[in-house]
Amino acid sequence: MKKFPNSRAYTRMNMVIPGLIIIVLLCPIYVLKVLASTFTGNSYPSTSSSPLPGRYINGLFAGVKKEKVHEMIHGNRIRGIEYIPKRPNPDLGIVYLRGGFEPLSIKEDYKDVEYFASIGFHIFVLSYEGEFQGIRGMSLLQDTKEAADAASWMKTFRFFKNVGLIGVSRGGFAAYHAFVQYQDHFSRLACLVAPTDLNLLREGDAENKIPKTKIHPLLLDRMWKYFVFTGDEKTSSPIHYAGKMRNKPLLMIYGSQDTIVPKGHGEKMRDAIHSPHCTYILLDHDHGLAKEEDTQKILRKFFLSH
Repeated sequence: MKKFPNSRAYTRMNMVIPGLIIIVLLCPIYVLKVLASTFTGNSYPSTSSSPLPGRYINGLFAGVKKEKVHEMIHGNRIRGIEYIPKRPNPDLGIVYLRGGFEPLSIKEDYKDVEYFASIGFHIFVLSYEGEFQGIRGMSLLQDTKEAADAASWMKTFRFFKNVGLIGVSRGGFAAYHAFVQYQDHFSRLACLVAPTDLNLLREGDAENKIPKTKIHPLLLDRMWKYFVFTGDEKTSSPIHYAGKMRNKPLLMIYGSQDTIVPKGHGEKMRDAIHSPHCTYILLDHDHGLAKEEDTQKILRKFFLSH
């Protein structure tokens, strides 16, 4: 008599074999993705701590909502993305000026902003006028005005008594100027890896061993018109207005491994301001320190302690 295989065992085998085939096919793809993420990430030297870990993302970010903002205030248009915490801090809202010249997208995950929102801060990430035209479409004077309008909007329509300001890299350069020009709008400022002296950025300072930026000269030339908004490097540099930043809380964070905006920018700004309200912190990170866990802890302490 001809024997047939056990029907249950045969069924199980039919289920297992396709699964094994899928695993074998997907393993190389997964490996390639891991390698790609490694090479497309930050190419600067590794630092002593890692970006915001998964335990923050899985636990805290679930309560944060993102909403587009297209509003008018005092006849002026403001656009951006609100990060709304589950239980917002009623005393302080924050306007966030991001770095770079790329257009803002609600599809992007700004993990540093999400983390900050997850601990109770309502944050408005500003979308810059003209950003879809790239560098040539943007104006520092326009950006600072829109930052002030965003602060007014948060006070008027989100009912915050005080509004703080965070600026990162190029956004930090704009934040310094907004803090000086619109002092009544912002109660405190945190600037991360932001240029403070344009001559120092381009030429460096050999005597004080401060290197010039490693931004490619052709890219720097394209950015220069944005930075030199007064037509003069000296009066366009935030350090020129250091005396006007002495009376409110100011936090500056720079990285010892940063080759884009060397730490000397923060050191010279600290010395120029020379105020007990000014805090300068140097971390063992590169230009991407905004996403680091220790940076976020420092920001949290700063905004909660004043």
